[in-house]
Amino acid sequence: ELSPDPYSYSNLMIDDAEHRIIAWENRTGRSLDDFKKVITWCRKNIIPSDFPAVIHGDFHPTNVLVREDGSMVAIDLSNVNIMDIRFELGFTYAVLSHPIFSGYNDLCIKLYEKQSAMKIENLDFFIIISNLHNALRMYSCAFDYTITNENDSSSEFFYGYVKGYTQIVFESIKQSTGVELLPIKQRLQL
Repeated sequence: ELSPDPYSYSNLMIDDAEHRIIAWENRTGRSLDDFKKVITWCRKNIIPSDFPAVIHGDFHPTNVLVREDGSMVAIDLSNVNIMDIRFELGFTYAVLSHPIFSGYNDLCIKLYEKQSAMKIENLDFFIIISNLHNALRMYSCAFDYTITNENDSSSEFFYGYVKGYTQIVFESIKQSTGVELLPIKQRLQL
């Protein structure tokens, strides 16, 4: 259902991360203060959602299959939702920031703008929200699967298949928010 509140989709994403952090802190007695600083930054810099749309929710190259005729189809539709399209674009941009996709992040946005005839603005906020969720998932994979309901497969994905992506996510958060997820970096030996 579409919300008339232009901040509802942004708040939903921020609230989800915050609830996971608080639940884990209450369960373990351990603190995730650095994540809370990113949450605070997101709340101070919140962007209204201007482009609600049906989104895939996990759109990246490994969720696209190329058919024999060259046409493409998206798979893994388990996260389909109604959200601001910039959440999808921010997530995809963040994933395509990995060196194995060199240069495709900007190309992706340019192609989307061309196809949709829309100029995408304020994308940085949505990239940070995406990186916040991915950093929380990485922390969960490294230390406690229950934070974001991870498993061995997701842990292998973050720390094996796309290991360099971890550093990209942490650096992006630091550059945009000024918050360094230092304890996580030290424990993950990045």
